[in-house]
Amino acid sequence: MRFAIEPIVNAGAHDVDISDLNGWIVRTKDGKPSVQWEVQLVVIEDGYELLFR
Repeated sequence: MRFAIEPIVNAGAHDVDISDLNGWIVRTKDGKPSVQWEVQLVVIEDGYELLFR
């Protein structure tokens, strides 16, 4: 089984705006910097493996 964990860290408040027409662009409402990244975790028979890009 594979999981994608995608944390988002905002420098300001947690409120976001998803008003873009394509529905994929997310911005913080207060305009402060934000970062998102992805880590993939694979559950295997004897534990797990982390996949990095």
